[in-house]
Amino acid sequence: MNTRFAACLLTACMLISAGCRKSDQTVKAGQVAAPACDPVQLFSTPADSTYIVMLRSAENQSGSVQELGRTTSAVNTILSRYAIRNNQPVDILNSIHAGFIARLTRNQALALKQDQDVELVEQDRVITLEKGCFELVSPSSVQWGAKRTGIADGSGKRVWIIDTGVDTDHPDLDVDTVLSKCFITGQTSVEDNNGHGTHVAGIIGA
Repeated sequence: MNTRFAACLLTACMLISAGCRKSDQTVKAGQVAAPACDPVQLFSTPADSTYIVMLRSAENQSGSVQELGRTTSAVNTILSRYAIRNNQPVDILNSIHAGFIARLTRNQALALKQDQDVELVEQDRVITLEKGCFELVSPSSVQWGAKRTGIADGSGKRVWIIDTGVDTDHPDLDVDTVLSKCFITGQTSVEDNNGHGTHVAGIIGA
């Protein structure tokens, strides 16, 4: 009987000891377990004296439909209105919306914000990624889009893209120039003067 009691006591001590060791490793109530590593942090800082200016007027809405000269003329009108020197603009924006990027004084930026022909004045920003980590997933030989749509590798399929056109000579694309068509009044070429249509075609082709 004494032997049984001693065996039970020894087993209980072992369980208690093991339980104590385990509790030392558990997270206390109310605490959050620390991640394996810190996530990647994104920071943005204002670019020195550089502003993005977008125009409001409907006639200045841009894209491949309109010529760059029209947007340039509208931008020059704004610059002249506020005596902004011609060497101040950095770049004319004409791909989606008319505007420009320029180095401006604070007073010039504030004056442009009040202009009825200006929709937006925003200081340009530089975005940087600091140290951190992210989770790697197992690589797959099948693209995400192909798995979602179930079209296998797309062999023998034809895709129609309604966009800004396409680079018909791009080595990675098989463009049927006979069936391609431009629907812009006064234009016949399907060549992409913007880049977006070629970008979309490249994603689908890949």
